[in-house]
Amino acid sequence: MKTWPLLLILPLYAYINQNNDVQIWVEEYMDAKITSDLSIDIKNQWRFGNNASELYHIYLQGLLGYGLTDEAFIASGYRQTWRRSSTAPWSLEYEPIAECIFRRIHGWAGLDVRNRISYIIREVGENSWHWRGRVRWMMREGPCRPYLSNELFMNLQTGFDQDRIMFGVLIPFIEHVRGDLYYMLRFLNGAEYVTHQHIFGLGLDLQF
Repeated sequence: MKTWPLLLILPLYAYINQNNDVQIWVEEYMDAKITSDLSIDIKNQWRFGNNASELYHIYLQGLLGYGLTDEAFIASGYRQTWRRSSTAPWSLEYEPIAECIFRRIHGWAGLDVRNRISYIIREVGENSWHWRGRVRWMMREGPCRPYLSNELFMNLQTGFDQDRIMFGVLIPFIEHVRGDLYYMLRFLNGAEYVTHQHIFGLGLDLQF
């Protein structure tokens, strides 16, 4: 009886993004103010799938953001992605990005809503337009700041792509440096049916 939970998480025939796949995502990001209204955001990420045993996804992203008001922000930038699957070799994707964020802070809590449009140019496969929308709640006071978010992804040609439900906490280390620990339940639209993955994230955030 004690082996059943393990069998549910670790299938006999394992592959990347299988149903119940356990993954680890490692991230580094830097947010830097250029002026009071202008900022730059740089992020890279490594994703390990097939029960955290295979590196299958890497990206590097840069965004230039501008604050329209205290509650409204716009940004544009570019993402370069290297990805593979259990059956396909590494290939490149080129992704220009535009987004807007609306943020409201009330007392000790904050809520932000992000909408992003991007166009993915693929080395292998068809190019496509994508939309993603995220709603995130975060505690704004205290040394450790928990957050909860839900993000929906749509391929504008084919429809639903994925849904991400995430719970995490930001932990300060030293001045300008904090860690990000999170768990994500991801629902991914596959070729035949929707699968879900359990993702554990580790992030390092530099702020200037």
